[in-house]
Amino acid sequence: MSSTLFHWIPIEVLFIFALTQPALGIRCSVCDTARNGESCRTHPPSPVDCRGLPYCITVAMVGVEGTFTTFTRSCSPLLTPSKCILGIDRTTKKRFKFCYTTCARSGCNGSRSLHHVLDLLK
Repeated sequence: MSSTLFHWIPIEVLFIFALTQPALGIRCSVCDTARNGESCRTHPPSPVDCRGLPYCITVAMVGVEGTFTTFTRSCSPLLTPSKCILGIDRTTKKRFKFCYTTCARSGCNGSRSLHHVLDLLK
């Protein structure tokens, strides 16, 4: 009788095991000015695991006069082209820009990526 602890495992079992392991998602900064105040825009938190979502997003809603209304950093299921949409707030009747940019690298929506959103606002 052998006292070895090593057992042969068929390659198919290892392959199935590898396929069933949860994939780690990208890591993104997650915050918004409604809950985290201006620090979300100026000093975002460290990135967290997005639990399988593959992209990060940064969203800004800015009044036409240039004041930030809301700012959000989060995880995203979609990679979309950066874009700004002009709109009118139904309540205040004020015009605003709603801008967003997505990215596909861990930490890419941190403070260094803010310039992408700001460039859209020009």
